[in-house]
Amino acid sequence: MVEVLIVIVVVGILASLAIPIYLRNVNSSRRVEAYRHIELIKGSLTRWYSVNGASYTGAALGGTLDYDPNNVLTQGGQTQNFNYTLAVPTDQTYVITATRNGNNAPGVTLNQTITMNEAGTLGGTYPL
Repeated sequence: MVEVLIVIVVVGILASLAIPIYLRNVNSSRRVEAYRHIELIKGSLTRWYSVNGASYTGAALGGTLDYDPNNVLTQGGQTQNFNYTLAVPTDQTYVITATRNGNNAPGVTLNQTITMNEAGTLGGTYPL
């Protein structure tokens, strides 16, 4: 009986060490996913800029651009872990924002963001 108790305690200690590491790795992979989509949006914006008279005016996700990550499903049909928006304040500037939605992620703080502007500068509230 004592042996079973010792095994249960050891398994509990190992689980308490492994679960935070696992969740940290999951969050890291979600962040990489967001960067990948942001880079794909950036490529789509570059094509838009070239075709439309050196201007970002009129570019929009889900409409005029040839890539929209908000309509892409991950493997297995899961929804995205981020919602993506595009702001075009002037014809020469833009800001892409990825906002964490928390799908399938226990312990995730929602509404954290990753941003990138036309110069490639990263920002936001999601831990980099």
